[in-house]
Amino acid sequence: MCTFAFHQNLPRAARLCAALTAVVLTCLPLSAINEQYDVFIDHLAYVLNKSNHTATVVPYDYNLNEDYVKGIRRLPDTLDVPSTIVDMGVEYSVVAIGKKAFMYYESGALNSLSLPTTVTRIG
Repeated sequence: MCTFAFHQNLPRAARLCAALTAVVLTCLPLSAINEQYDVFIDHLAYVLNKSNHTATVVPYDYNLNEDYVKGIRRLPDTLDVPSTIVDMGVEYSVVAIGKKAFMYYESGALNSLSLPTTVTRIG
């Protein structure tokens, strides 16, 4: 249950718009609020191209994941991007690093990043 409090001097349309936005954001799954991705494996989010079996690493906002917020899972200071991932029994070759793929890492938190030779595009 959500409770909304708005300043009464706001126009009715503005109050309604703000309430609607809050309801929509509350009802969306985290993956819809977060950057769009198909699968999340070992601290990395990927968009999958199912026609040619390739994958792109994309941004993931760890602050929206309760396990990271509560400290149940911690971000590693070293990331090794794999050359392949498997989703639902299908193998995908990791061929790209998307724009701002690591933007949610705090400054200085990522000390080492290893990329496989399969990555042919960055950004």
